[in-house]
Amino acid sequence: MIKCKEVSSQYVSELYLEGKTIKEISILLGVSNTVIKDRLKVANCKTRTNSEAHKKYFEDFRYFDSINTYDKAYLLGFICADGWVSRRNELGISLALKDKGMVYWFKNQLKTDKPVIEKENSATLIIQNEKITHQLNQYNIIPNKSLTLDIKTVINKANISRELIPAFLLGYFDGDGGIYKTITKKGCVQYSCSITGTYETCLYFKEYFDNIGFFTKRHQDDKNNYTYQIGGRNQVKKGLGKLYQIKDKLSFYYERKYNIYCEL
Repeated sequence: MIKCKEVSSQYVSELYLEGKTIKEISILLGVSNTVIKDRLKVANCKTRTNSEAHKKYFEDFRYFDSINTYDKAYLLGFICADGWVSRRNELGISLALKDKGMVYWFKNQLKTDKPVIEKENSATLIIQNEKITHQLNQYNIIPNKSLTLDIKTVINKANISRELIPAFLLGYFDGDGGIYKTITKKGCVQYSCSITGTYETCLYFKEYFDNIGFFTKRHQDDKNNYTYQIGGRNQVKKGLGKLYQIKDKLSFYYERKYNIYCEL
Protein backbone atom coordinates (compact mmCIF):
# COMPACT_ATOMS: atom_id res chain seq x y z
CA MET A 1 0.00 0.00 0.00
CA ILE A 2 1.27 3.49 -0.91
CA LYS A 3 2.07 5.80 2.00
CA CYS A 4 0.21 9.12 2.02
CA LYS A 5 3.41 11.15 1.64
CA GLU A 6 4.31 9.14 -1.46
CA VAL A 7 1.14 10.11 -3.33
CA SER A 8 2.08 12.52 -6.12
CA SER A 9 -0.19 15.51 -6.72
CA GLN A 10 0.65 15.43 -10.41
CA TYR A 11 -0.18 11.72 -10.72
CA VAL A 12 -3.48 12.17 -8.85
CA SER A 13 -4.48 15.10 -11.07
CA GLU A 14 -3.62 13.08 -14.21
CA LEU A 15 -5.84 10.21 -13.06
CA TYR A 16 -8.64 12.64 -12.23
CA LEU A 17 -8.42 14.40 -15.58
CA GLU A 18 -8.56 10.98 -17.28
CA GLY A 19 -12.05 10.64 -15.82
CA LYS A 20 -11.52 8.67 -12.62
CA THR A 21 -13.46 9.80 -9.55
CA ILE A 22 -11.92 10.75 -6.22
CA LYS A 23 -13.22 7.52 -4.70
CA GLU A 24 -11.82 5.42 -7.55
CA ILE A 25 -8.40 7.03 -7.18
CA SER A 26 -8.45 6.50 -3.42
CA ILE A 27 -9.21 2.78 -3.97
CA LEU A 28 -6.51 2.52 -6.64
CA LEU A 29 -3.82 4.12 -4.46
CA GLY A 30 -5.02 2.76 -1.12
CA VAL A 31 -5.42 6.12 0.61
CA SER A 32 -8.37 8.11 1.89
CA ASN A 33 -10.60 10.44 -0.13
CA THR A 34 -9.23 13.31 1.95
CA VAL A 35 -5.69 12.65 0.75
CA ILE A 36 -6.83 12.65 -2.89
CA LYS A 37 -8.78 15.90 -2.43
CA ASP A 38 -5.71 17.47 -0.82
CA ARG A 39 -3.47 16.45 -3.74
CA LEU A 40 -5.96 17.84 -6.26
CA LYS A 41 -6.01 21.10 -4.36
CA VAL A 42 -2.21 21.27 -4.37
CA ALA A 43 -2.23 20.64 -8.12
CA ASN A 44 -4.84 23.40 -8.62
CA CYS A 45 -7.09 20.82 -10.27
CA LYS A 46 -10.73 21.89 -10.25
CA THR A 47 -13.04 19.09 -9.11
CA ARG A 48 -16.19 18.13 -11.00
CA THR A 49 -19.68 18.76 -9.73
CA ASN A 50 -22.05 15.79 -9.36
CA SER A 51 -23.90 16.77 -12.54
CA GLU A 52 -20.63 17.00 -14.45
CA ALA A 53 -19.61 13.58 -13.14
CA HIS A 54 -22.88 12.11 -14.36
CA LYS A 55 -22.30 13.50 -17.84
CA LYS A 56 -18.80 12.09 -18.02
CA TYR A 57 -19.87 8.49 -18.58
CA PHE A 58 -22.81 6.75 -20.16
CA GLU A 59 -24.80 3.87 -18.70
CA ASP A 60 -28.18 2.28 -19.27
CA PHE A 61 -30.04 4.11 -16.52
CA ARG A 62 -33.23 2.14 -17.22
CA TYR A 63 -31.61 -1.29 -16.87
CA PHE A 64 -33.28 -2.07 -13.52
CA ASP A 65 -36.67 -0.51 -14.32
CA SER A 66 -38.07 -3.92 -15.20
CA ILE A 67 -36.48 -7.16 -14.02
CA ASN A 68 -37.74 -9.15 -16.99
CA THR A 69 -34.74 -11.27 -18.07
CA TYR A 70 -32.68 -14.00 -16.46
CA ASP A 71 -29.54 -11.85 -16.64
CA LYS A 72 -31.24 -8.91 -14.92
CA ALA A 73 -32.59 -11.14 -12.16
CA TYR A 74 -29.17 -12.74 -11.63
CA LEU A 75 -27.40 -9.35 -11.46
CA LEU A 76 -29.98 -7.96 -9.04
CA GLY A 77 -29.45 -10.98 -6.79
CA PHE A 78 -25.68 -10.56 -6.97
CA ILE A 79 -25.95 -6.87 -6.04
CA CYS A 80 -28.11 -7.83 -3.05
CA ALA A 81 -25.29 -10.07 -1.85
CA ASP A 82 -22.02 -8.53 -2.95
CA GLY A 83 -22.76 -5.10 -4.38
CA TRP A 84 -23.53 -1.82 -2.68
CA VAL A 85 -25.28 1.50 -3.14
CA SER A 86 -24.34 4.73 -1.41
CA ARG A 87 -26.08 7.95 -0.42
CA ARG A 88 -24.00 9.62 -3.13
CA ASN A 89 -25.99 7.74 -5.77
CA GLU A 90 -23.23 5.21 -6.38
CA LEU A 91 -23.64 1.58 -7.37
CA GLY A 92 -20.49 -0.49 -6.97
CA ILE A 93 -19.06 -3.98 -7.15
CA SER A 94 -15.56 -4.75 -5.89
CA LEU A 95 -14.25 -8.32 -6.11
CA ALA A 96 -11.04 -10.29 -5.86
CA LEU A 97 -9.06 -10.11 -9.08
CA LYS A 98 -9.77 -13.78 -9.79
CA ASP A 99 -13.44 -12.83 -10.15
CA LYS A 100 -12.92 -9.78 -12.35
CA GLY A 101 -14.98 -11.47 -15.06
CA MET A 102 -18.05 -10.68 -12.98
CA VAL A 103 -17.08 -7.00 -12.78
CA TYR A 104 -16.62 -6.76 -16.54
CA TRP A 105 -19.92 -8.58 -17.11
CA PHE A 106 -21.58 -6.04 -14.79
CA LYS A 107 -19.99 -3.27 -16.89
CA ASN A 108 -21.31 -4.80 -20.12
CA GLN A 109 -24.79 -5.33 -18.72
CA LEU A 110 -25.08 -1.66 -17.72
CA LYS A 111 -23.57 -0.60 -21.08
CA THR A 112 -21.28 1.82 -19.31
CA ASP A 113 -17.99 3.19 -20.58
CA LYS A 114 -16.83 3.75 -17.03
CA PRO A 115 -13.43 2.05 -16.57
CA VAL A 116 -12.92 -0.91 -14.24
CA ILE A 117 -10.20 -0.23 -11.66
CA GLU A 118 -7.83 -3.17 -11.41
CA LYS A 119 -5.41 -3.34 -8.50
CA GLU A 120 -3.04 -6.11 -7.53
CA ASN A 121 -5.74 -8.05 -5.71
CA SER A 122 -9.08 -6.56 -6.76
CA ALA A 123 -11.26 -5.25 -9.55
CA THR A 124 -13.79 -2.47 -8.89
CA LEU A 125 -16.47 -0.67 -10.88
CA ILE A 126 -18.40 2.23 -9.38
CA ILE A 127 -21.25 3.88 -11.30
CA GLN A 128 -22.69 7.18 -10.12
CA ASN A 129 -26.21 7.53 -11.44
CA GLU A 130 -29.14 8.89 -9.46
CA LYS A 131 -31.79 7.17 -11.60
CA ILE A 132 -30.19 3.74 -11.21
CA THR A 133 -29.72 3.98 -7.45
CA HIS A 134 -33.20 5.43 -6.98
CA GLN A 135 -34.69 2.41 -8.74
CA LEU A 136 -32.65 0.02 -6.59
CA ASN A 137 -33.78 1.92 -3.48
CA GLN A 138 -37.37 1.29 -4.59
CA TYR A 139 -36.60 -2.44 -4.41
CA ASN A 140 -35.32 -1.94 -0.84
CA ILE A 141 -31.65 -2.18 -1.88
CA ILE A 142 -30.36 0.68 0.23
CA PRO A 143 -27.06 1.87 1.74
CA ASN A 144 -25.73 -0.31 4.58
CA LYS A 145 -28.14 -3.11 3.68
CA SER A 146 -26.12 -6.03 5.04
CA LEU A 147 -28.08 -6.29 8.31
CA THR A 148 -31.51 -5.35 6.98
CA LEU A 149 -31.91 -6.87 3.52
CA ASP A 150 -34.85 -9.23 3.06
CA ILE A 151 -34.67 -10.83 -0.39
CA LYS A 152 -38.36 -11.72 -0.24
CA THR A 153 -39.12 -7.99 -0.09
CA VAL A 154 -36.79 -7.33 -3.03
CA ILE A 155 -38.44 -10.08 -5.08
CA ASN A 156 -41.89 -8.67 -4.37
CA LYS A 157 -40.99 -5.02 -4.93
CA ALA A 158 -39.11 -5.81 -8.15
CA ASN A 159 -42.02 -8.00 -9.26
CA ILE A 160 -39.69 -10.85 -10.19
CA SER A 161 -41.69 -13.60 -11.87
CA ARG A 162 -41.65 -17.18 -10.59
CA GLU A 163 -39.59 -18.37 -13.56
CA LEU A 164 -36.86 -15.75 -12.88
CA ILE A 165 -36.57 -16.33 -9.12
CA PRO A 166 -33.96 -19.14 -9.53
CA ALA A 167 -31.74 -16.71 -11.48
CA PHE A 168 -32.11 -14.09 -8.74
CA LEU A 169 -31.25 -16.63 -6.05
CA LEU A 170 -28.29 -17.98 -8.04
CA GLY A 171 -26.98 -14.42 -8.31
CA TYR A 172 -27.23 -14.05 -4.55
CA PHE A 173 -25.59 -17.43 -4.02
CA ASP A 174 -22.69 -16.53 -6.32
CA GLY A 175 -22.24 -13.32 -4.36
CA ASP A 176 -22.64 -14.52 -0.78
CA GLY A 177 -22.66 -18.30 -0.92
CA GLY A 178 -20.23 -21.14 -1.34
CA ILE A 179 -20.03 -24.82 -2.19
CA TYR A 180 -17.29 -26.87 -0.55
CA LYS A 181 -15.55 -30.18 -1.09
CA THR A 182 -13.56 -31.64 1.78
CA ILE A 183 -11.71 -34.92 2.23
CA THR A 184 -11.73 -36.56 5.64
CA LYS A 185 -8.75 -38.28 7.26
CA LYS A 186 -10.23 -41.58 6.11
CA GLY A 187 -10.31 -40.34 2.52
CA CYS A 188 -14.04 -39.80 2.30
CA VAL A 189 -15.24 -36.90 0.14
CA GLN A 190 -17.83 -34.64 1.74
CA TYR A 191 -19.81 -31.79 0.21
CA SER A 192 -21.58 -28.83 1.77
CA CYS A 193 -22.82 -25.39 0.83
CA SER A 194 -23.65 -22.23 2.73
CA ILE A 195 -25.31 -18.85 2.23
CA THR A 196 -24.82 -15.81 4.45
CA GLY A 197 -27.22 -12.96 5.05
CA THR A 198 -29.94 -11.71 7.34
CA TYR A 199 -32.25 -14.11 9.13
CA GLU A 200 -35.03 -13.21 6.69
CA THR A 201 -32.84 -13.91 3.66
CA CYS A 202 -31.57 -17.22 5.03
CA LEU A 203 -35.12 -18.22 5.89
CA TYR A 204 -36.25 -17.55 2.33
CA PHE A 205 -33.51 -19.82 0.96
CA LYS A 206 -34.33 -22.55 3.48
CA GLU A 207 -37.98 -22.53 2.55
CA TYR A 208 -37.16 -22.42 -1.17
CA PHE A 209 -34.95 -25.49 -0.68
CA ASP A 210 -37.83 -27.38 0.96
CA ASN A 211 -36.56 -26.72 4.50
CA ILE A 212 -33.40 -28.80 4.26
CA GLY A 213 -30.32 -27.64 6.19
CA PHE A 214 -30.00 -25.42 9.25
CA PHE A 215 -29.06 -21.94 10.51
CA THR A 216 -26.08 -20.80 12.55
CA LYS A 217 -25.26 -17.37 13.92
CA ARG A 218 -22.27 -15.88 12.13
CA HIS A 219 -20.97 -13.93 15.12
CA GLN A 220 -21.62 -13.97 18.85
CA ASP A 221 -23.57 -10.74 18.90
CA ASP A 222 -27.13 -9.50 18.56
CA LYS A 223 -26.78 -8.37 14.93
CA ASN A 224 -28.93 -9.78 12.16
CA ASN A 225 -26.23 -11.92 10.50
CA TYR A 226 -26.70 -15.64 9.89
CA THR A 227 -25.39 -18.53 7.84
CA TYR A 228 -27.65 -21.09 6.23
CA GLN A 229 -25.89 -24.43 5.73
CA ILE A 230 -26.64 -27.64 3.86
CA GLY A 231 -24.55 -30.77 4.34
CA GLY A 232 -24.38 -34.04 2.44
CA ARG A 233 -23.98 -34.80 -1.25
CA ASN A 234 -27.65 -35.52 -1.93
CA GLN A 235 -28.98 -32.55 0.02
CA VAL A 236 -26.58 -30.10 -1.61
CA LYS A 237 -27.46 -31.48 -5.04
CA LYS A 238 -31.16 -31.21 -4.27
CA GLY A 239 -30.93 -27.61 -3.11
CA LEU A 240 -28.56 -26.11 -5.66
CA GLY A 241 -30.17 -28.10 -8.47
CA LYS A 242 -33.20 -25.81 -8.13
CA LEU A 243 -30.95 -22.87 -9.02
CA TYR A 244 -28.70 -24.37 -11.67
CA GLN A 245 -31.69 -25.59 -13.66
CA ILE A 246 -31.73 -22.19 -15.40
CA LYS A 247 -27.97 -21.79 -15.92
CA ASP A 248 -28.23 -22.19 -19.70
CA LYS A 249 -30.47 -19.12 -19.83
CA LEU A 250 -27.74 -16.91 -18.29
CA SER A 251 -24.88 -15.23 -20.13
CA PHE A 252 -22.76 -15.37 -16.96
CA TYR A 253 -22.49 -17.24 -13.66
CA TYR A 254 -19.61 -18.52 -11.50
CA GLU A 255 -18.42 -21.62 -13.29
CA ARG A 256 -15.93 -22.47 -10.53
CA LYS A 257 -18.84 -23.06 -8.15
CA TYR A 258 -20.85 -24.90 -10.76
CA ASN A 259 -17.91 -27.20 -11.49
CA ILE A 260 -17.94 -28.42 -7.88
CA TYR A 261 -21.69 -28.93 -8.11
CA CYS A 262 -21.16 -31.10 -11.21
CA GLU A 263 -19.14 -33.54 -9.07
CA LEU A 264 -22.17 -34.37 -6.96
